[in-house]
Amino acid sequence: MMGGMAQGVLAKGTRCFASSYDNLAGHCYTVEGATAQAMPMLTSPMMSTCDQVADACKTWSRGNFVFAGKCAEGATGSATAHNHAPTANGAPTAAPRPQPACKIAPGPMGAAHQHAQARGYPSNCDDAPAKNSKYQLPSRWKASHHSISLPFDDNREDTYYTTTGTVYYDFSKNYKRADTFETTGNVPFGFNGPADDWTGRKSSTMLHRGDKMFFINYMKDGTATCTYLDMIVGNIRPDWYMDNRGAATSVQFLGNQHIYPMNSSGARPTLVKQWRKKDFADMYFVMSVANEPDKDGVHWPIQMNVPGEGFGPDGLQSYWNHEQFGEEEVDAIFFVDRDLDCKPHSYGEMEGEGGGGPPDMGEKEIPSKLNVDEAGWFELEYTASPQGPSLARAMFAAQGKSGAKDAKPTRPGFVDLSGQGSLQVCKQSSGKVHVTANFPSASGWGAVGIRPSERCRMVPATAHVTHKLGGDSDWSVHTGDLSNDMRSGSSAGFVANAKVAQGVEVVRADGGLVMSFTTDAPTGDEIHFSFALGKSAEMSYHSSRGCASVGNIPTCSASSDQVAVARKEAPAAEIAPACPGVAAVQKSISDLAEKMSAAHAKPKCGQFKSAAQCKRWSLFCGWRKKKCQAL
Repeated sequence: MMGGMAQGVLAKGTRCFASSYDNLAGHCYTVEGATAQAMPMLTSPMMSTCDQVADACKTWSRGNFVFAGKCAEGATGSATAHNHAPTANGAPTAAPRPQPACKIAPGPMGAAHQHAQARGYPSNCDDAPAKNSKYQLPSRWKASHHSISLPFDDNREDTYYTTTGTVYYDFSKNYKRADTFETTGNVPFGFNGPADDWTGRKSSTMLHRGDKMFFINYMKDGTATCTYLDMIVGNIRPDWYMDNRGAATSVQFLGNQHIYPMNSSGARPTLVKQWRKKDFADMYFVMSVANEPDKDGVHWPIQMNVPGEGFGPDGLQSYWNHEQFGEEEVDAIFFVDRDLDCKPHSYGEMEGEGGGGPPDMGEKEIPSKLNVDEAGWFELEYTASPQGPSLARAMFAAQGKSGAKDAKPTRPGFVDLSGQGSLQVCKQSSGKVHVTANFPSASGWGAVGIRPSERCRMVPATAHVTHKLGGDSDWSVHTGDLSNDMRSGSSAGFVANAKVAQGVEVVRADGGLVMSFTTDAPTGDEIHFSFALGKSAEMSYHSSRGCASVGNIPTCSASSDQVAVARKEAPAAEIAPACPGVAAVQKSISDLAEKMSAAHAKPKCGQFKSAAQCKRWSLFCGWRKKKCQAL
């Protein structure tokens, strides 16, 4: 059972709820076909409450959480609601079983990671868009590695750090090793312990094997310490930066450019091929892979820009001295813990800044300079796979996909959210602003928020959220300030402080969701919105989100008239009445417009092959509320 977390006698087909961990919160149950798994989960500085742990199970693993240990019913500080393990007949569930090779992690973590129990990830996974791509990372390799932080505030020296060492990967077995030989500054979330405990330390090693992570400190006196954690995700996959698999992600192939990477002989220009990969926080990584292969045909990773994702500063990682290694070296590289007395990892006094634990979701979000730019993002999934789409086909597909982060009005007061819905805003005679949001799906939770600035960030914002609470069958609407813990997918903080919404109308009909409300007029020239949609009824991590800024807001009467005028009125005023035959042409245009309007009272946008094509035919679809949703 999970690295010694359980205690007692385990009988086949039964659950073992007793644990050697005092901070056991419960078990995260997931079902894949006929296989059910139960992953024990703990409270920690990152997830300090029972509800936060349960939300993490639901969000990151798409699982069902069963409270146990300190969160069991009747225990001090336990949750009041309890789920049940997802078994077909209520029978006890077996322990986690190995997953087949190529299995990616569920939810947003699948954008980069293998499943925690996956047997590995070869280069020829059948369902992978980058199958057999020459730009995949090789199966087994090592390289010198340097990481440097890039603080948002250049004057914050306390957030500056560097590390130098060696990394090893065996993707075929879901293994990673990272040795650190030199460190400067205060490294955040370094599980090898707080900097104050590094006195006498010579080097450190991190091992990640499937669902286990080990942390080893080697001391100058020849001794070593070792602790371990159980993981809900596996290692990265060798093609993670090239495809758009996983939830809440997107990818953009950038092509070639020269960069100055760090290497053993100093910086020299290197031609690389680049991809940008968007993460769950609407920030992005930039992966740079050598354009030219080495003597063995390998395109090595050269550099990676890493966003802080709200928990720390951005960073830049460099790789050089690349080598491949063989199967015979695997044990010696990835099992250096074999002769050590490894204990379960305990945060203890390591909580807080520089404490060696994970990030605290309750802390203020740290801004990044790698936020998705409204003008520079569209999805372009190109992998150079022999079995995948050509670059020409990938570019053609990208024409119908817009990743613009902050949508702009297509006419005064109206914003098309790039296929995810629309916003319509107008000023009432009272001075208030009336907002109507239309979304194409009514099956999951939805939210519309108002941001204090143009920066597209999840927090701070005040939002109206339509969702279901717990096992409720009815939809609820709450209003409140979005809390920092929502960055982890937890809605506990928002629900605890939100109030039942007043004056917010929500209609779920015809497969769509419409939310209407009034708010104060903006103090500046624009009002800044954010929106999020989820696949589940209960509020958890979003499946899509975005922002919109609206200026030049029309009055509500003018806004409603404007649609009719734009759709019906012929451009007679722009034509000089003295031109011969103009009246006859105008009448023909008017008659034709009326016939076309009557013939297409209910637009059939499905005749078009993409939403983008449909939008071009705005006479039939553009001024309809559902706007090409048939696609």
